[in-house]
Amino acid sequence: MLDATFTSPGMRARAEALAAECSVPFEGVWLEAPLPVLEGRVAGRTGDASDATVEVLRDQLAALDRTIAWTRVDTSGSAEVAAKAWSAGRD
Repeated sequence: MLDATFTSPGMRARAEALAAECSVPFEGVWLEAPLPVLEGRVAGRTGDASDATVEVLRDQLAALDRTIAWTRVDTSGSAEVAAKAWSAGRD
C-alpha cells in the first residue's frame, strides 16, 4: 500500500508503474472531502506523525491537478461510511 497525496499526474502514474514493475495489482483510490472538513481534520491533529498544517493543505489543493482517473471516495463522513462507499463501487 502506498499512502500519500499524489497531487500530480506524474506521481499517480509512477505509483501505477511501480505496481506494474512489481507485478502486483493496483487500485488507485482518491479520498476527498469538502475543504472545511479537511481543514478541521488537519487543525485537530495532535501527536501525529504528519507535518501537514492547514496552510500545507491549502497549498496542496491549490496545486492539485484534478484530472484524477482513480476511484473517488467521499470521506466527509465516518471512515465506516467511506469504506462502504468504496466497497460498493468495487462490485
